[in-house]
Amino acid sequence: MAPVPIPDDLKAAIWPLVLPLLASLQIGTLITWGLQGVLFVQTYNYYIGFGKDPWHMKLLVYLTLVIEMIQTIMATHDTYGIFVEGFGNWQNLDDIHLLWCTLSILGGLAGLLCHMTFAYRISLVSESRLVGCAIAASSLFACACSFGFGGMLHHAGRLSTAVKVKNIYLLCGLWNGVGAFTDCSIAILLSYYLTRNNTKFRDTEVLITRIIRMTIETGAATATASIASAILFIGFRDKLTVCVYFVIPSIMISKLYAITIMATFNNRPHVVGVGRISPQIQDSETCLRESISKRGSRMMYSQRLREIQIGTSVVTEIWPDDAPSDRMQVG
Repeated sequence: MAPVPIPDDLKAAIWPLVLPLLASLQIGTLITWGLQGVLFVQTYNYYIGFGKDPWHMKLLVYLTLVIEMIQTIMATHDTYGIFVEGFGNWQNLDDIHLLWCTLSILGGLAGLLCHMTFAYRISLVSESRLVGCAIAASSLFACACSFGFGGMLHHAGRLSTAVKVKNIYLLCGLWNGVGAFTDCSIAILLSYYLTRNNTKFRDTEVLITRIIRMTIETGAATATASIASAILFIGFRDKLTVCVYFVIPSIMISKLYAITIMATFNNRPHVVGVGRISPQIQDSETCLRESISKRGSRMMYSQRLREIQIGTSVVTEIWPDDAPSDRMQVG
């Protein structure tokens, strides 16, 4: 495709933005594809490990996957239109394309699904609907601001003029600021309610610690992306060569929220027999013979064999309350 001549007024506005626009769009698309691969792997792990989850949990997981696939397709469409089909067309470079949807609208929708999931869990852990409703209300407000921000981007039509739209900074700040506040609130509240009662069971404490660590890590990732997007778009609004880089953290927000949802569901203990592919349990005697070959102690073999047989009978046999005791054999 032959290069399109650049009008003098358009050249003065776009020429300094060529490198930042190309870099931000290309890097954002590459990151989107990378995170989409992570999401595919997590979805497959969920499909294999938690095939008997309730239908509403499956619906949330696969709906999130569909939303992220749509975002990846849209980002790829924009990249193809800029770097292949519209190569050399400077007006096409400055066009907003589908960024108004991939950046804010789908990001706000993914954030809403993630925050609602945590709001429901916090309401169960805290035994207070008020706390869960507060998280849900904050998430709904952030989602509404993201939709408004996307509408203003679509109305602007061009990246070079988007920063001049009236009140667009306000909606961008509210979307990212309230979203980051909700992420931090979820991490703090969930950590507080999970550590409030000491169960004094080591396995339970390890599980709780793992959930808290995962919540803090994912919340920090999403909050950082939101804050970075707001700082770049609002803090550098007078310097467009830096401002356009807000595309990179903004396009990451949707994927980070989706990965957070999947990490939350996959970070549960695996129970034998609930997945589509249940792990095979080795024969206890075979395992112990292998252990004996390494330890060289027949006395330890006999003692551990009785322990394993008792453990197997407890796990695999469930007796009703009215069953006669002579039917129960241990060992």
